[in-house]
Amino acid sequence: MKLKFTFPSKNRLRTSTSASVSSPPPPPPPPESSLRNPFEPDINPPSRNYLEEIVNKRRRIEENQDESLLHGFELQQHVVTILQSNDLSSLQEVIDEYANSKDESLFIIFKSFAHHYPNAFALKLAKLLEFQPPIQTRIETVNHLLQVLPEGINGPFNSIILLELKNPLLHSLKVESEEILFLSLCEAIGLLADRFYRCSLGGWVEILEYVIACFSSEAQLENKKGLLLLTVLPVDVANERAFWLNQGNFDVVFGSILNWTYADKELKGLAYNASISLMLLSQELKRTDVCDFLLLNLLSIIDEHGEEEVLVDRVKRLGDLVMLDEGNILVGAHREVFWCMIRVAEVEAASEEEMCEAIVVTKELDTVYVDAMESVIGNLSLEEVKRVFAVAMNMLSCVVDDPLWYDVDDKNCTEAGFSDAFYRGQFLFNCLSLDGDKNVFVPTAIGMITTKYASNVDWRLRNAAMLAIASIAEKNLNEMVRIIGI
Repeated sequence: MKLKFTFPSKNRLRTSTSASVSSPPPPPPPPESSLRNPFEPDINPPSRNYLEEIVNKRRRIEENQDESLLHGFELQQHVVTILQSNDLSSLQEVIDEYANSKDESLFIIFKSFAHHYPNAFALKLAKLLEFQPPIQTRIETVNHLLQVLPEGINGPFNSIILLELKNPLLHSLKVESEEILFLSLCEAIGLLADRFYRCSLGGWVEILEYVIACFSSEAQLENKKGLLLLTVLPVDVANERAFWLNQGNFDVVFGSILNWTYADKELKGLAYNASISLMLLSQELKRTDVCDFLLLNLLSIIDEHGEEEVLVDRVKRLGDLVMLDEGNILVGAHREVFWCMIRVAEVEAASEEEMCEAIVVTKELDTVYVDAMESVIGNLSLEEVKRVFAVAMNMLSCVVDDPLWYDVDDKNCTEAGFSDAFYRGQFLFNCLSLDGDKNVFVPTAIGMITTKYASNVDWRLRNAAMLAIASIAEKNLNEMVRIIGI
């Protein structure tokens, strides 16, 4: 018998297999991220309110603006009529109006020009000055130039404008005959020259040539211009070494200044300031051999002028020289400078400012030349110690009866009432106490305190005596005990 096998169809086999084996469940969807991709096209950027942004930006600008100046549209009307005009008449009219009325609103306009438009304003002023308007207009024009040129130093002063300013200012000084304008014009030129050398614009040989012409002239007005220019020009003019040394111009200036220090009072005063500048220039040119002659002349005439303002200015200029000395100018002259300053401070009618500035120079000298000044103080004779101690005590008495003295709970009570002169006197006293010969200083100081200051009718001198005794006891106790015999 023939067996017959029957196979299931493919469809039935697939159905039975799928029924017997269950399929795995689908994987769960990935968790949705809380951070969205900002580059996906379906995410739209937040809408911007451009009008609001402009308003906020304008508000921030206005909050940071200087309220003493004009800005924006408020200033533009004046810019159009004064700075952007093709002639100089509108500027001259406004300057003349201000010269006559001193209207504060006009001054604010000029100040705003100097801050916002230093290039255009400076060039307009220089061009106006070149045409030699009336004297009052020239005075105001130069004053405004002195306001705008420093603004340019801190701001974007265009090099092309600086070059354009050279000839008008130099021409204005050459033709100027009114002495009242000499100093301010020279100061404006000095500011401009400083920019030239600091910005590497090639220097300004023409102004140096005019300085030599002024020194060589027989006219005293030209001599004054030359002295003023030398005083205000930056020390960077030493970069023109060939001009100064190869052509003998340095010796021309040195010889003239040396002669003028013996001339009349007015020319001598200008020569004093110019000598300081020449000594600083000599340091850069390696010609400090001239300083020995110039310095002795300066120290001999520094206090010849009777006015306090002039004396204070001269002492400050000497202080600048000491501070900028690199060890080549005052070599061997420390004692002379020290005694010159003591001479200024010990004058009976000397003001606190005069005394302060004189001792400031001494302090600067002590900072630059430590060893030399220790030697000067350490070798003072008995009479010299008395002079210096008297100056120190006089300055220690420069105090006021401050109400804080009586409030012991106030932390400022120990420093109240003391002037700058007091602290300068304290420095001078410490120099004697620490660097002086103790066998000379201590007995001299105690003797002068006992006979002159401790019983003085002026309470400020008695207060100075008390402080001096305390300081001596702190720094020189052994010598004090030996003298008093405790």
